[in-house]
Amino acid sequence: MKKNVFGFLLILLTSSIHCQNIHQEVKGGRDCDTLFWTSTEYPVRLKNDISELQKNISDYLILYPEDLEKSVKLTYRFTITCNGINIGSSLYSYGGGQVLGLSKRILKILDDYCIWSPAIQSETPVNSFYHLTIDFKKGKILVIPQNKNKK
Repeated sequence: MKKNVFGFLLILLTSSIHCQNIHQEVKGGRDCDTLFWTSTEYPVRLKNDISELQKNISDYLILYPEDLEKSVKLTYRFTITCNGINIGSSLYSYGGGQVLGLSKRILKILDDYCIWSPAIQSETPVNSFYHLTIDFKKGKILVIPQNKNKK
């Protein structure tokens, strides 16, 4: 009987110590793998130079004759991890005519070329989101970073 009680207490003590270590690793209960912040002290940052990104889109975007007549504003949402890795991107909103093919081609280029720095909250990198707008007017491309978008 004493061995069973001793074994039970040993297991209880071991699990208590293990749980304390987990809380130290996530620093205040913020697990970088599960929480996504919409507002942070320092938001996600795009490391690419905007003019270089505009050039890459212009150079690699396959334009069809009908694209040259379109004027549209496309906003993409990127999900960036605490390690600065894009784990998901999608067309968030658009203004103008239907541009599904064009928006998919632009998104593919953005996924390939964008380099990210994670958001920071309480001196800790966290998962967050970034919105990048592409203003496309009759073949001309303007990249508008998140902090430059008008609310």
